[in-house]
Amino acid sequence: MSTPNSPLAIRDEITITPTDDGSVVLDRCSGDYWQLNQTATFILQQIADGLDEPAIIDSLTSLYPDARDSVTNDASAILRGLVEAGVIRDE
Repeated sequence: MSTPNSPLAIRDEITITPTDDGSVVLDRCSGDYWQLNQTATFILQQIADGLDEPAIIDSLTSLYPDARDSVTNDASAILRGLVEAGVIRDE
């Protein structure tokens, strides 16, 4: 991630399909797809709602108040992975 407050966006070529335990994400241009767990799916929904990284971490921390450090590390790792995979972009 370039900066903690940089806007995030899901690429237009991405389709997200909910599943029982998360979602499947398809890049319609490349044909690549990923199965995401519930936490990564929650993060994608937060990005779709316009939240930046600190706000996403705050949302997750409200769900898991006793795990702030691991939430911060895990969310940052998920966001990096989504950027590297080309699912989301820093704007």
